[in-house]
Amino acid sequence: QSKASDRLAQLEHQLSDSGIYEDDNKATLTQVLAEQVKLTQDLEESEMEWLEIQEQIEQIETEVENA
Repeated sequence: QSKASDRLAQLEHQLSDSGIYEDDNKATLTQVLAEQVKLTQDLEESEMEWLEIQEQIEQIETEVENA
């Protein structure tokens, strides 16, 4: 996930450069935006999975403590 976060930061840095919005860079802009969307979705899914696993761990810990 750290690699994805790092890559997302790189993409956001690219998007902060006004040159990427020039007509000559439309293909690059499209590619960067598409990758940004995919990485954002992937990170959100990973975070949701992590939260679900954390909840399961907490439930197991509670069950063990109450056993």
